Amino acid sequence: YGRKASIFAPFFGRDKASLPMVGRLAKISDAAVFPVMTYYNEKKHRYLTKIFPPLTDFPIGDNIEDTTRLNQALEDMIRIAPEEYMWTLRIFLTRPDGTRIYHY
Repeated sequence: YGRKASIFAPFFGRDKASLPMVGRLAKISDAAVFPVMTYYNEKKHRYLTKIFPPLTDFPIGDNIEDTTRLNQALEDMIRIAPEEYMWTLRIFLTRPDGTRIYHY
């Protein structure tokens, strides 16, 4: 959605363009936000879905803080099965200053 619609929040130590919609939706619906991930477990030879506890005191109403907390939850889930994450996505394509870090 580009820089205008994004919040730049930390993700693995770099600012990442992120949409602040989860916090906004949680606020207007008074819903709890449960991080959820599905990954393949080699030992059990099956896919597992893990539902984490809901984020506490979320949202707080600060778009940057809420988005940072969501990115942190995503990082935590990726660390469980990093081989399952789609690292080929250009998640840092939109930069705060408009620079490019990917070469085509």
